[in-house]
Amino acid sequence: MRCRVQSVDTLRQIVHRVPRRFLFFRWGTKAIRQEISSSNPHTRIVWTEYIRLER
Repeated sequence: MRCRVQSVDTLRQIVHRVPRRFLFFRWGTKAIRQEISSSNPHTRIVWTEYIRLER
């Protein structure tokens, strides 16, 4: 018996910056976060990678 399963899915990826805060002041960058969501509820995202290229 041979079984072949194919699935097409859409991923939404958002990369955003988290600013540093002190009282009401914001300055600099505390962290860069990456959030990924899938339109298929049965999909499990195991690993993601963010690569930043600078000149």
